[in-house]
Parts: sequence; C-alpha cells; structure tokens
Amino acid sequence: MSKLTNLKISKDYKNSEFYLSLKDFTSALTYWIIRQSPYQTPEIQKAFDAFNKKIKKKLKYTHNEHFIKLSYNKVNKLITEDYLMSIPEIAILNERKNGKQGMQFVTRFSKTKDPDNDFIDIGALARNTFYMIIRESILN
Repeated sequence: MSKLTNLKISKDYKNSEFYLSLKDFTSALTYWIIRQSPYQTPEIQKAFDAFNKKIKKKLKYTHNEHFIKLSYNKVNKLITEDYLMSIPEIAILNERKNGKQGMQFVTRFSKTKDPDNDFIDIGALARNTFYMIIRESILN
C-alpha cells in the first residue's frame, strides 16, 4: 500500500464517514502535544482533562456509546486551531513558559538550550491531531 499522506486523505476520503471513539480524539491530541513539546516530559494532564471534558460535551458522548459515526467534514470542523485555542489549558501551550514575547522558530533539529523559550504551534497541533484521527480510522 502506498503511503497514506495528508494530501491523499484529503482527496480520497473527504466524503467518507468514520466510526470514532472518544479515545481516538484524546490519544491523538495527547500524542501530538508530547511530540511537539520542547520538553522531554511535558506536563499534559490539565490539557488532557480539559480537552476530554470539552470534546465529550461537544460530541454529546455518553458512556453507553463506544463509537460515534462522524463525517470527514465534521471531524475537520471540530479539530481546528480555533477550537483548541478555546480551551485555556491548551491555549497556554502556545505561549513561552519564560514569558518572553515574539516568535522564536525552532525545528526538531534545533539545539535550543532552554525549552522555556519554545512553544507548541496550536495550528500544527490541530492539523496533526485531525490527520492522525482520520488516518488511524482508515488503517484500522
């Protein structure tokens, strides 16, 4: 099978529906917060709890429902930068811990000495989370 890129997902699956669980959302977000964090062991519990609470409410999720059928467009409209920024515990990840203003761009190859100088790009976090949710659903 060819590599399932974001572009291929956008072209070939935009009219699809997916059966997703709450864990599909929370695990993808948690994975990408950890992956994008400048810290070896980021503090994610508050962000996780706040997202979990808000997504449950948004999806009208109950303990009796294990999977929810959602369209590609519904998931795409749900996992956005604006949605994540509306959760204060996630929005704070978009700020430097040292309080400095302005941008300092780094990559995973940068050798910054102070992770407090870095932040998580919430737009990238939303995009990565969205595509992981969809990709995992397609492949499993």
